Amino acid sequence: MPTNILNAESAILTGTARAKRFWSKFLQSWNAPAFDAVMVRWWDTLAPDARARAKQAYPEQFAEIEKKIESLRDKEA
Repeated sequence: MPTNILNAESAILTGTARAKRFWSKFLQSWNAPAFDAVMVRWWDTLAPDARARAKQAYPEQFAEIEKKIESLRDKEA
């Protein structure tokens, strides 16, 4: 296949997209411990009445969040 401008542009766009995907995944994994710690601290500072209202309004989602927070606490320990 002969090289031409379309092949070169395609290669540049493909490489750029791959680099952006890699960088995004890398930053997500790099910052995950800090983000998790912030989430646990935020959950601890949530007012009890707000927590009770959320539990009443969204019981299934609330249970999922509590489970996730507990697993994050286990990671910290």
